[in-house]
Amino acid sequence: MINLTDRMIYRLGNLNTEQQRISYQMSTGKLLDRGSDDSSVFARELYVDDKIRVYEGIQSQIAKTTAQNVVSDSSMGEIKTLLDNVKQEMIKSLNAGMDADDKQAAAVGVTGMKENLLTLANEKVNGEYLFAGGDTTVRPFSKDSTTGVVTYNGDALSRQIAVEPNTYRDRGISGIDMMFYTADEQTGSNALDYEEKERVIDSSGLEWIKPLATTGNKLTFDVGDATGGNTLTDNTADTWTLDTTTNTITNSGSTLTLDVVNLEGDMWQTVGTIDDGTTITSLRSTTDAIGLRQMGAYGVLSGNDLEVASSTGTPVTYTTANVDTSGGYATGTTIASKHSIFEDIDAIISALNTNDNTAMNALLDNIDSSYDAANVAHSKLGGRSKIFELAEDSVASKLTHFNIMSQDVSGADLSKVAMEAKALEMTYTALYSTITKMNNLSLVNFVR
Repeated sequence: MINLTDRMIYRLGNLNTEQQRISYQMSTGKLLDRGSDDSSVFARELYVDDKIRVYEGIQSQIAKTTAQNVVSDSSMGEIKTLLDNVKQEMIKSLNAGMDADDKQAAAVGVTGMKENLLTLANEKVNGEYLFAGGDTTVRPFSKDSTTGVVTYNGDALSRQIAVEPNTYRDRGISGIDMMFYTADEQTGSNALDYEEKERVIDSSGLEWIKPLATTGNKLTFDVGDATGGNTLTDNTADTWTLDTTTNTITNSGSTLTLDVVNLEGDMWQTVGTIDDGTTITSLRSTTDAIGLRQMGAYGVLSGNDLEVASSTGTPVTYTTANVDTSGGYATGTTIASKHSIFEDIDAIISALNTNDNTAMNALLDNIDSSYDAANVAHSKLGGRSKIFELAEDSVASKLTHFNIMSQDVSGADLSKVAMEAKALEMTYTALYSTITKMNNLSLVNFVR
């Protein structure tokens, strides 16, 4: 009798375990509750779930990028419209019927357009600046409250977004693309000419730092520039000496010092901008061995350099050595000087205020170059946006595929589970009926 009771309890425990499995599968739709239930199925389930999570993350990034590209596209459209309006104001101002007062009124209008351009260039979506380049946390354009000069704080690189596992594509365009145009471009054995305020960019999107820093800018220099026979020299002909103990450079003609920071190896940069509020308005390296320096990704100097020499003129123009492999270049690489559209707009405003028709005529070609550059940037943006649109469709298709596979691998067959539940119910009924009858077979009942 005791043996029969133990068997019944054992069978009842098995039925309870089966009931738990069936209840879990019916409530969750999943085949396995624990990996130990079936290690082979569980391994496949882990693989598919990992793929789903990866593609869901990529899909989210692409959707975010697509929204940003839509705003970028709208901003570029408005920027081109504003540049066209600036040109129309210039053409009207050259009309013989426009007097000085009319041109000053036009200058006010162009100033407003400049502010609108600045707002569009600093567009921000989802906490990221659209036109900052590689680092989207940096505000791209800033305006000096005193001079009104607009400075680009970003780079010429592009933020890369995943479109597939381990596959990335450039997102959007940089401020260099949208608000600068090419003033000069050279390849191979030719030399590049650039003005003091222009940015120098190569075909890889890397910037080349100039050996001269003017008011409001920082100077990047080599340790050899500030020691021994190579020196840093300011516009007053005073030399500056580097002290690596205090991380400062000191003016030989005064007690003025500037804080510096070590970038990498022998490369240093001033922490503050070049301006003591009185006479020091520029600082440069006088070494003949180093000129333009290539700034790699993430602000790290690559070690490649090009010699430069200055020439007379206003503004001062600098000329590089031949753009060839001696500067660390690969064959066929180009280097270009980029001129700021904001600088031309400032010149247009000044010419309107001073009634300078000669300057206005000279600036007409520049504003055409500005519009053409914005048009090229808009086309580049469109091409990159299309890549993400196609990637979004591809990722959505793969995600659907893996979701179906997940159901096939780890999903429970609910029809089968329902039949098992009915069979289990009947087994329970039969077992409890047997237990009841066994309980009735007691000695007391027999005596009765």
